[in-house]
Amino acid sequence: VAKDVEIENVRAEAAAVKAALDSAETKAQKELEAARAEAEAARGEIEKAREEVPPTAAAEKEEALAAKDAEIERVRSEAEAVKVDLDAAKTKAEALESELNEAKEGTSDRVSELEEQLSEKEEEADEAKSKLEETEKQLQAAKDDLARAEEIEERMLAKEEELGTAKAKAADALEKETEAKENARSELIEAKETLLAKEEELAASRSEKEELESKLVEAENAATEAVSSVAAAVASAANAAAASDAANTAAASDAATKAESASGQLLMAESRIKSLESELDKSRADLTSLQEEFQSKLHTMEQSKSKSSLREEELRSELDEAKKELDEELSVGMTKQEGLETELEEAQGRVMELEKELEVQAKEMEEKMETLKRGKEEEMEAARKALAEEAEKAKVESVAAAAAATEAAVKAKEGMVDASALKEAQEKAEAAATEAIAKLAEMTEKSANAEKAASESKEKADELTSELKETAQKAEAAAREAEKAAIESSEATAALTKKHDEALKTAEESSRKLTEKVEGLEAAVNEQKSAKAALEKEKEELANEARRYERQLSLAQHESEEGTSKALKDIEDKYECCIADMREELSEAREGIESTKKELDEMTAEKAEGDDRTKKVEEAKRKADELSGTLEAEKSALEAKVGGLESKLTATEGASSVAKTEMDETLKKVNEELKAYEEGKAGLDAKLKEAEAKASEAAGARDEALVSLNAATAEREGLTSKLEGTETEFKAKNAELETRAREAEERGLAAAKKAERERDDLKLKLDKTEKELRDRIALGEIKGSGGADAAAGPAAKKARAAKAAEAQDVTASDELDLDLTGKKKENVSCFAAFCGCGK
Repeated sequence: VAKDVEIENVRAEAAAVKAALDSAETKAQKELEAARAEAEAARGEIEKAREEVPPTAAAEKEEALAAKDAEIERVRSEAEAVKVDLDAAKTKAEALESELNEAKEGTSDRVSELEEQLSEKEEEADEAKSKLEETEKQLQAAKDDLARAEEIEERMLAKEEELGTAKAKAADALEKETEAKENARSELIEAKETLLAKEEELAASRSEKEELESKLVEAENAATEAVSSVAAAVASAANAAAASDAANTAAASDAATKAESASGQLLMAESRIKSLESELDKSRADLTSLQEEFQSKLHTMEQSKSKSSLREEELRSELDEAKKELDEELSVGMTKQEGLETELEEAQGRVMELEKELEVQAKEMEEKMETLKRGKEEEMEAARKALAEEAEKAKVESVAAAAAATEAAVKAKEGMVDASALKEAQEKAEAAATEAIAKLAEMTEKSANAEKAASESKEKADELTSELKETAQKAEAAAREAEKAAIESSEATAALTKKHDEALKTAEESSRKLTEKVEGLEAAVNEQKSAKAALEKEKEELANEARRYERQLSLAQHESEEGTSKALKDIEDKYECCIADMREELSEAREGIESTKKELDEMTAEKAEGDDRTKKVEEAKRKADELSGTLEAEKSALEAKVGGLESKLTATEGASSVAKTEMDETLKKVNEELKAYEEGKAGLDAKLKEAEAKASEAAGARDEALVSLNAATAEREGLTSKLEGTETEFKAKNAELETRAREAEERGLAAAKKAERERDDLKLKLDKTEKELRDRIALGEIKGSGGADAAAGPAAKKARAAKAAEAQDVTASDELDLDLTGKKKENVSCFAAFCGCGK
């Protein structure tokens, strides 16, 4: 950015120089056009005068030549003004050259600083590269861990396949078992149906047998009756006659026939019953065999089912172990990935810090460039003012010199000076012209130097541009490397995502099991909530009781304090009263003692007066002793009363402390119960959170991996777009600057060529005018010396002086034109009458 700013400043200064040159060339072009127009007008006037001049109008021609001289003088003054402008442009170019040198020095210093910063950045890049290598090593280790995880996962998948195969086999066996059970059940149903049919037939045969037996009983009864009837007949045979023999014989034969038929039917029924019983036994044997076969098949299927369940339990245990290993390896991989992400975030933080430092440095450089630019603008403004003053001064001096030359020419025309003074004036004018030409050459040289410096600055800018391009290429390479690293990271992240997806599938089963556990925990939590509610209720009751106890305690304390304060106040009041009384009594006693002393003194003095006074003294001593004992007794009584009050106060305070201790113990118990409740709740909450964390860990890992991938992709796209935008902006700005510089150069060359053409045209016209004048002098239309000059008088002298001045002007104009155009032209012959220049 700093290099772009410097290049932009250098190009702006070069553009300012070119603009100044363009303005100078434009101004010169306008002045040349004005001079050409005036020369055209003068030529028209000369031609008109040539057509209309009479033979006797020599004085008017002299005046026309004087007007032409004035026009040439004006053109010369305009050329001087152009020279002043060119001097100003030269000075400005010098100032710009110095500024460009300063900018070059500043650029070199800045380049050195940038090289130092670049070396520091390269060192940081080396450090980052080493860290990247370490990160790659860690990534390779993570890849190895993932490969081991893949192997474990493959083993787990193989075991899952084995488990699936076993499950399929068990399902087939279960299906076959079910089918066999269905078949056995259907056969059993059929056998039962057959048995029921057989039992129905047996019941029918039994009913038939019972009918036959009943018939047989009836037949036997009939036979018995027949026998009895026969016996009766035999018994009555003796009494009966021959008529009854035939009837008896017929009856006996019918009975025998019936008995025979009944016995035959009975035998048939018995044989049928036996056949049915044999069929029933066979059916029972078949049913027993079917039941045994069904039981054996059922036992076989139960054995295979138990084996399948054992195998399934073994596979499940192996699967759980594999899942545990996979979870451990995934946790290790996630830890490493988190470490890599942390290092990546630290690297991004360092990059952001470097960007901030670069922004700060860029702002400082912009401020410095702005300060330098303002200083340069102030210096250029001061230089412009100084140049304007010098140009004004040079203009005044040129005007003075022109006035002196004009005055000298006028004096020469009027004959006031001689030829030596005129020659001296001519030499001064030539010296001034030579000095102007030298200054103009110096200015041209400095302008060339400025253009050279501008070209050097352009080369420097091109170098800086190439350096910037190299830097951009390096940045592109770094971006490509970053993109490559991002692609590798995305591939690794995709692999991790795949592993996470597979782990997520595995975790779903665990989540289902955990859901059951969570449901159990929820039930426990509900129980805990109910227990908590009970504890809360108990806590609230305890709190209410504690608050009630506190109120009672505070009330008791308040009452105790009030009673104590009241008792103390009473004691103090009483004590003060007693003390006041004692003080009064003591004061009275002191007064009595004093009086007694006085009396004793008096009695001592009057001892000699008699025993009465001695008795009085003894009486007074006795009274004093009694008064002292009374005072001591009252004092001890007051002290005992005060001690009782203090013991009562101590007892009250002890009761208060006991109540407070009981309350503290109650509160301590409540706090312990609350603490136990909180610990139980915390344990349950921790278990619940652990279950939830295990359930959401797999999904969270996948989401984090996706977020990291999206962030890396977005960052890579942002860096790529930013780099492309910067490169595009730089290319566009460079192309615009090159186009503007090329257009400015083309405009300058076109203007210079146009000015050259116009100057050439003007010179040709002037040469043509001079030739015409020489031809007229040669033809005698204008006389150069001799009697004609004498006849012409002062007008002829003025004309000759004007011609001499014109010759000088033409010579100076030729030299000036030589410097302005850079082309060498042929010398023009001097046609002045007494010039003496030798041309």
